[in-house]
Amino acid sequence: MKVKAASPEQWDLLRRLEMVGYPVDVDGIASPENPFCVIQTSLGKVKNLYVFPDCVGIVLPVRIVASTTVTICGFHLRASWLTGPVS
Repeated sequence: MKVKAASPEQWDLLRRLEMVGYPVDVDGIASPENPFCVIQTSLGKVKNLYVFPDCVGIVLPVRIVASTTVTICGFHLRASWLTGPVS
């Protein structure tokens, strides 16, 4: 029987304890639901492409919801019209 889901912070601590060899029964604990979620949103009437003198800016209509502390170290953008990596 699984008990109430641990918070993302509690789950992270339990996983760390398990990784260093501390006996933790993580199978008996429900994992948190959606600790990190990316949701596509609408821009409405706002344009999402901006041209600058030496580059082009793209507004990505997404909302990122994190129920724990996260660090985004990078991202990849793929599209059929891109010919190379985007930075």
